[in-house]
Amino acid sequence: MLFIVAVDNLAQLAAPLFLFYFLLLFPPNLI
Repeated sequence: MLFIVAVDNLAQLAAPLFLFYFLLLFPPNLI
């Protein structure tokens, strides 16, 4: 149970980073 909570917390922290790298790889002006 604690493991699932920890993974969920990590996912919430990592999501903005993945979005940031996604925007770096695919700049908004190309969309």
